[in-house]
Amino acid sequence: MTGVQTCALPISACRRRLRDAGLSAAVTRSDMAEIPAEDGSLDCVVAWHIVYHATVEGIERVLRGIHDKLRSGGYLLATFISQSNSSYEVSQREVREGLAQELEPDTFVRPHDKVGDKRLVHHYATETEIREHLLSDFEVLSLEQERTPFDDPTAKPRRSTHWVVLARKP
Repeated sequence: MTGVQTCALPISACRRRLRDAGLSAAVTRSDMAEIPAEDGSLDCVVAWHIVYHATVEGIERVLRGIHDKLRSGGYLLATFISQSNSSYEVSQREVREGLAQELEPDTFVRPHDKVGDKRLVHHYATETEIREHLLSDFEVLSLEQERTPFDDPTAKPRRSTHWVVLARKP
Protein backbone atom coordinates (compact mmCIF):
# COMPACT_ATOMS: atom_id res chain seq x y z
CA MET A 1 0.00 0.00 0.00
CA THR A 2 1.19 3.49 -0.85
CA GLY A 3 -0.15 6.79 0.45
CA VAL A 4 0.45 10.10 -1.30
CA GLN A 5 -0.08 13.56 0.15
CA THR A 6 1.05 17.03 -0.92
CA CYS A 7 1.69 18.38 2.60
CA ALA A 8 4.12 17.19 5.28
CA LEU A 9 1.76 17.44 8.29
CA PRO A 10 -0.82 14.89 7.06
CA ILE A 11 2.02 12.53 6.09
CA SER A 12 3.33 12.60 9.68
CA ALA A 13 -0.18 12.05 11.05
CA CYS A 14 -0.79 9.13 8.68
CA ARG A 15 2.50 7.48 9.57
CA ARG A 16 1.74 7.87 13.29
CA ARG A 17 -1.76 6.38 12.90
CA LEU A 18 -0.41 3.47 10.87
CA ARG A 19 2.27 2.82 13.49
CA ASP A 20 -0.27 3.05 16.34
CA ALA A 21 -2.50 0.54 14.54
CA GLY A 22 0.40 -1.83 13.91
CA LEU A 23 0.17 -1.32 10.15
CA SER A 24 2.64 -0.19 7.55
CA ALA A 25 2.51 1.57 4.21
CA ALA A 26 4.77 3.73 2.10
CA VAL A 27 3.57 7.30 2.62
CA THR A 28 5.23 9.86 0.39
CA ARG A 29 4.96 13.50 -0.55
CA SER A 30 3.84 13.98 -4.13
CA ASP A 31 1.51 15.98 -6.34
CA MET A 32 -1.84 14.20 -6.55
CA ALA A 33 -1.57 14.09 -10.34
CA GLU A 34 1.82 12.39 -10.25
CA ILE A 35 1.41 9.20 -8.25
CA PRO A 36 4.85 7.61 -7.75
CA ALA A 37 4.06 4.27 -9.38
CA GLU A 38 4.58 2.61 -12.75
CA ASP A 39 1.85 3.06 -15.33
CA GLY A 40 -0.64 0.19 -15.19
CA SER A 41 0.67 -1.06 -11.85
CA LEU A 42 -2.06 -0.19 -9.35
CA ASP A 43 -5.09 -2.30 -8.50
CA CYS A 44 -6.95 0.53 -6.76
CA VAL A 45 -6.66 4.24 -6.02
CA VAL A 46 -8.58 5.85 -3.16
CA ALA A 47 -8.94 9.62 -3.49
CA TRP A 48 -11.06 10.68 -0.54
CA HIS A 49 -11.97 14.39 -0.21
CA ILE A 50 -9.06 15.51 -2.37
CA VAL A 51 -9.70 15.43 -6.14
CA TYR A 52 -12.11 18.39 -6.07
CA HIS A 53 -9.51 20.74 -4.58
CA ALA A 54 -8.66 22.01 -8.06
CA THR A 55 -10.05 23.67 -11.13
CA VAL A 56 -11.70 21.45 -13.73
CA GLU A 57 -8.41 21.35 -15.67
CA GLY A 58 -6.60 20.26 -12.50
CA ILE A 59 -9.21 17.58 -11.76
CA GLU A 60 -8.89 16.27 -15.31
CA ARG A 61 -5.10 16.12 -14.90
CA VAL A 62 -5.42 14.19 -11.64
CA LEU A 63 -7.91 11.73 -13.12
CA ARG A 64 -5.72 11.18 -16.21
CA GLY A 65 -2.80 10.45 -13.88
CA ILE A 66 -4.89 7.99 -11.86
CA HIS A 67 -6.16 6.35 -15.05
CA ASP A 68 -2.58 5.92 -16.29
CA LYS A 69 -1.42 4.29 -13.04
CA LEU A 70 -4.34 1.84 -12.77
CA ARG A 71 -4.08 -1.55 -14.42
CA SER A 72 -6.87 -2.55 -16.79
CA GLY A 73 -9.76 -3.51 -14.51
CA GLY A 74 -8.34 -1.41 -11.66
CA TYR A 75 -10.64 0.57 -9.38
CA LEU A 76 -11.02 4.20 -8.37
CA LEU A 77 -12.84 4.99 -5.14
CA ALA A 78 -13.23 8.74 -4.87
CA THR A 79 -15.33 11.60 -3.61
CA PHE A 80 -16.38 14.79 -5.35
CA ILE A 81 -18.04 17.67 -3.53
CA SER A 82 -21.65 18.14 -4.60
CA GLN A 83 -23.47 21.30 -5.56
CA SER A 84 -25.96 20.21 -2.86
CA ASN A 85 -23.30 20.89 -0.23
CA SER A 86 -24.33 23.92 1.83
CA SER A 87 -20.91 25.50 1.28
CA TYR A 88 -21.76 25.83 -2.43
CA GLU A 89 -24.53 28.30 -1.58
CA VAL A 90 -22.28 30.08 0.92
CA SER A 91 -19.53 30.39 -1.71
CA GLN A 92 -21.96 31.86 -4.24
CA ARG A 93 -23.23 34.38 -1.67
CA GLU A 94 -19.70 35.32 -0.62
CA VAL A 95 -18.74 35.94 -4.27
CA ARG A 96 -21.63 38.42 -4.50
CA GLU A 97 -20.44 40.04 -1.25
CA GLY A 98 -16.83 40.25 -2.46
CA LEU A 99 -15.54 37.77 0.15
CA ALA A 100 -14.83 34.83 -2.15
CA GLN A 101 -13.64 34.30 -5.71
CA GLU A 102 -15.25 32.17 -8.41
CA LEU A 103 -12.27 30.96 -10.43
CA GLU A 104 -14.48 29.36 -13.09
CA PRO A 105 -18.07 28.13 -13.08
CA ASP A 106 -18.76 26.19 -9.86
CA THR A 107 -15.15 26.53 -8.64
CA PHE A 108 -14.53 28.76 -5.62
CA VAL A 109 -11.93 29.83 -3.15
CA ARG A 110 -12.77 31.57 0.14
CA PRO A 111 -9.45 33.03 1.34
CA HIS A 112 -10.85 34.34 4.63
CA ASP A 113 -11.82 30.84 5.86
CA LYS A 114 -9.53 30.20 8.82
CA VAL A 115 -11.33 27.22 10.37
CA GLY A 116 -12.13 24.84 7.51
CA ASP A 117 -10.61 24.03 4.15
CA LYS A 118 -12.61 26.49 2.04
CA ARG A 119 -9.52 28.66 1.59
CA LEU A 120 -8.47 25.86 -0.76
CA VAL A 121 -9.96 25.61 -4.24
CA HIS A 122 -13.28 23.68 -4.34
CA HIS A 123 -14.98 22.54 -7.53
CA TYR A 124 -18.64 21.60 -6.92
CA ALA A 125 -19.81 18.91 -9.34
CA THR A 126 -23.07 17.47 -10.59
CA GLU A 127 -23.80 13.83 -11.31
CA THR A 128 -23.91 14.57 -15.04
CA GLU A 129 -20.52 16.31 -14.99
CA ILE A 130 -18.95 13.41 -13.10
CA ARG A 131 -20.41 10.67 -15.29
CA GLU A 132 -20.18 12.33 -18.70
CA HIS A 133 -17.09 14.49 -18.37
CA LEU A 134 -14.77 13.89 -15.44
CA LEU A 135 -15.00 10.08 -15.44
CA SER A 136 -15.71 9.54 -19.13
CA ASP A 137 -12.62 7.27 -19.42
CA PHE A 138 -13.87 5.05 -16.57
CA GLU A 139 -16.79 2.68 -16.18
CA VAL A 140 -18.82 4.16 -13.32
CA LEU A 141 -20.03 1.25 -11.18
CA SER A 142 -21.62 3.29 -8.41
CA LEU A 143 -22.24 7.01 -7.91
CA GLU A 144 -24.23 8.11 -4.87
CA GLN A 145 -24.65 11.31 -2.91
CA GLU A 146 -23.71 11.03 0.73
CA ARG A 147 -25.34 13.67 2.94
CA THR A 148 -24.02 14.32 6.41
CA PRO A 149 -25.75 17.01 8.48
CA PHE A 150 -23.55 18.74 11.01
CA ASP A 151 -23.84 21.61 13.42
CA ASP A 152 -21.57 24.57 13.00
CA PRO A 153 -21.25 26.39 16.33
CA THR A 154 -20.77 29.67 14.45
CA ALA A 155 -23.79 29.36 12.14
CA LYS A 156 -27.00 27.48 11.39
CA PRO A 157 -26.92 23.69 10.89
CA ARG A 158 -25.41 22.77 7.52
CA ARG A 159 -25.10 19.73 5.31
CA SER A 160 -21.97 18.16 3.92
CA THR A 161 -22.84 16.50 0.63
CA HIS A 162 -20.36 14.56 -1.46
CA TRP A 163 -20.57 12.23 -4.43
CA VAL A 164 -19.05 8.84 -3.60
CA VAL A 165 -17.94 7.03 -6.73
CA LEU A 166 -16.63 3.58 -7.49
CA ALA A 167 -15.29 3.37 -11.03
CA ARG A 168 -13.26 0.86 -13.00
CA LYS A 169 -10.67 1.36 -15.69
CA PRO A 170 -11.87 -0.68 -18.70
